[in-house]
Amino acid sequence: MPRKPSPPASEPRRGVKGKKVGRPTSYRPAFVKKAFELCLLGAGEERIAEHLGISHRELKRWRHQYPRFNEAFISGREGADAKVAGALYLKAAGFERKSERVHVLKDGTVVRVPVVDYYPPDSAALAFYLSNRQREWWRKDPVAPELNLNFSLEKLVLDALALRKANQEKAAKTIEHEASAPPASPKLPAK
Repeated sequence: MPRKPSPPASEPRRGVKGKKVGRPTSYRPAFVKKAFELCLLGAGEERIAEHLGISHRELKRWRHQYPRFNEAFISGREGADAKVAGALYLKAAGFERKSERVHVLKDGTVVRVPVVDYYPPDSAALAFYLSNRQREWWRKDPVAPELNLNFSLEKLVLDALALRKANQEKAAKTIEHEASAPPASPKLPAK
């Protein structure tokens, strides 16, 4: 006798007479907002699962089972990345910000003066932005394709020993030189 196909993961399992079977889930719709906020903060899946009081495996199951929960992860991470990328762009390009300065005069009157603060481009943010957006033109240290990083352990140890010996000989010469220096002439008492 052929088996009936199992219901999709989004539907609860049902036993005889249509009653739900199994342990009830601890999932709550409020977890969507919590997951979104934690993703905005940059938390990983394991940290989010810990915060919600569930296992990492259960979190993955919920992401497959509840589409809104999964969308919270996607939009939270994209939102955080977009916010940081926007801030980096402003820092690299420079920007103006309107603010207000408050002055109190001698007679006690308060004067509010609108001010436009200018923040010039930051060279470090600019270099970081360009080196990541246009690597082929702005990368400082391109890795040479012919670079060979195969070292033998024996050669490294022998080179280290030779360097240590050279440093010891240099230190010994310095000590000999100081020991062979003539003694300083005695100082005569002041009259």
